[in-house]
Amino acid sequence: AAITELKHLQVLSVRNNPRRAVMLDVLTSSPLPNLVKLEMVSCGITELPAPKSRGKMMRLKALNLRGNCLTSLKFSSWMHTAALKMLDLNDCNLKDTPAELSAMKELKNLDLSENKNLQSFPSLA
Repeated sequence: AAITELKHLQVLSVRNNPRRAVMLDVLTSSPLPNLVKLEMVSCGITELPAPKSRGKMMRLKALNLRGNCLTSLKFSSWMHTAALKMLDLNDCNLKDTPAELSAMKELKNLDLSENKNLQSFPSLA
């Protein structure tokens, strides 16, 4: 079965996956509506692609992008970031924090460590 057919899937981990382009294409073509936790650790991701469908990951609570090379990060519309409680951007080579952080009212855990070139920090106001 194709991963996009797993409509009840809640946790997906693709750590150290060399097929990252295929995985990102699958997720943006038909986002998994019940996904609660997505781990894409050390996958060589340089950006989050734009969606190819109208679906969203409305229940996504935890997103782990640790160890990717995301010098800047813009969340695509397929990710409903308002519900995020945990965001791990450790060692992502970020220069700036995502503008969407201010809209993440449910965020409880934010890891920005090991981003040695980080030039701005999110406003906590």
